[in-house]
Amino acid sequence: MLNSKKHLSLAQNIYINHNIIMKKKYVEFRARYLNPLTDFGFHKIFGSESNKDLLIDFLNHVIHGEGLIKDIRYLPTEQWGYYEKDRKAVFDILCITENDEYFIVEMQKAKQEFFRDRSLFYASMPIQRQAPKGKWNFELKAVYLVAI
Repeated sequence: MLNSKKHLSLAQNIYINHNIIMKKKYVEFRARYLNPLTDFGFHKIFGSESNKDLLIDFLNHVIHGEGLIKDIRYLPTEQWGYYEKDRKAVFDILCITENDEYFIVEMQKAKQEFFRDRSLFYASMPIQRQAPKGKWNFELKAVYLVAI
């Protein structure tokens, strides 16, 4: 018959060692992989100049058949209205292609009641920015909003 104190101590040591090993593996896993469904991971993967080829590839798959994006330029993600009292928009990603087409990429993990309305408001910002002062023929470049 096993001594119950020794048996309990052995089981506790196995449990503690197992937890330490699992925590180390989890930390190693987190250090090597980013979760693209978090703001941090999404911005690191798609919103950085060093990874812009990933965003270009992603957008080309999304707009398949609409054209081919060869290059993008990231734009500031905060867009202010024309007047001080106007509401601003803060995009996850805002970029423009070599053909002057705008792409807004929004990653919304949590449910938001008026997400469609917010998306329309966001898409209106680059549309407004295309209107020059003075005479204009109202020709607009495409504005795409990709909501994930």
